[in-house]
Amino acid sequence: MRFRKGRFQLDLLTASLPFEETARERATRHELFGVSLPFPSPEDLILFKILAGRDKDMLDATGIARRHRDRLDIQYLEQTLLAICDAAEDASPWGRLQRVIARE
Repeated sequence: MRFRKGRFQLDLLTASLPFEETARERATRHELFGVSLPFPSPEDLILFKILAGRDKDMLDATGIARRHRDRLDIQYLEQTLLAICDAAEDASPWGRLQRVIARE
């Protein structure tokens, strides 16, 4: 679901895959408009963006990687995405991750 208020946009996802459940467990809570909400870690947000794969998402993923470059858990990114690619029998997200990491 997508919500907008002024210049802010909020996307809400329900966890249906093991990766999404893990991302929910790793999330940190922050207050937005007076409501405490879970926000994904930078790594999980990068993975969501890479899995979506649209041009805008790839720009976002690169920006997130640049902003958090010194704190990113690259091993988590690679292990998590490799398992997703194996399960989906689709290596294209792996290539997208490598491009994002190389640009950081």
